[in-house]
Amino acid sequence: MDETYHFEEKSERAEGREAMDDIDAFEARMRGDAPARKAAPSASAANAKENKPKPSNGKKGADYVSAAVKAPKMTEAQQDAADARSAVADLAKFEQRVG
Repeated sequence: MDETYHFEEKSERAEGREAMDDIDAFEARMRGDAPARKAAPSASAANAKENKPKPSNGKKGADYVSAAVKAPKMTEAQQDAADARSAVADLAKFEQRVG
């Protein structure tokens, strides 16, 4: 390893050795020579649980969903008008590209 890698500080050498050991352990697990090790829970996983957003109203599940603000329902005439506006806008785009 010393021939390929050059480490300036002792900490870099330790990090390099740790990386090489991790690679060797991984290759051994792939060959079936060593049992798979369990990964230690990381600090970010613990923080993720702590930072989980909570519903502001304290409701859970179906109650939370049913209490959610819903978009106002459009009448059939309003829906037809919106569809017509969309069709005209699409036609105008097409005419701009072609004509």
